[in-house]
Amino acid sequence: MIQLLSLRRLLQVLPALALLVAMTDGALSDMLAPEPYTVANTATLTRSDTGIEIVPTGFEQRLVHISVCEQDSELVIDAGASMRLWRIPTGLSRIEWPVSAGVSLSRDDAVVLAGVATPQEVLTWGAEVEWPGLGPVTLVVFRMGPDRFGGLLSSMPSGVRQLRQMVFQRTSSHGRQRPQSRPVEACPGC
Repeated sequence: MIQLLSLRRLLQVLPALALLVAMTDGALSDMLAPEPYTVANTATLTRSDTGIEIVPTGFEQRLVHISVCEQDSELVIDAGASMRLWRIPTGLSRIEWPVSAGVSLSRDDAVVLAGVATPQEVLTWGAEVEWPGLGPVTLVVFRMGPDRFGGLLSSMPSGVRQLRQMVFQRTSSHGRQRPQSRPVEACPGC
């Protein structure tokens, strides 16, 4: 009798489960295939009682995978853990960060690199996420052209008063290919 009840309960739940699977499949198929990117910290900004210190970094790189849904409403970064960011409708217009000449990327630079006229037009995503090795952080990612994203990672949720500026550069084979080597041919007129 217990097995019959379990089967009966399963048959009652099955339509809801099928609907959930159909909804999940639709959401996943909306995401474009992940592309490999190298990510490098380009500057670290530390706030202290005396002000903000901007420190260039060693540009150490690591591989991540980024995918954006077709409507640009979500961006997913896989950096050892999957992190989902949501579109910020106001772009970079409300996001400011300190800059110093020659050390870090400014919001105006991001607008020019994105090829748009205003900070509001820069495609931007953000969320509070668990960054591998850092814990909870606020992450903002913005498009800087077809093969690059910029990023700001604030570790304030972890209690550390730092902002890391990052650049994500596409590493796929869509870029310029190195020419194939060919055998040397003798010059006919020599």
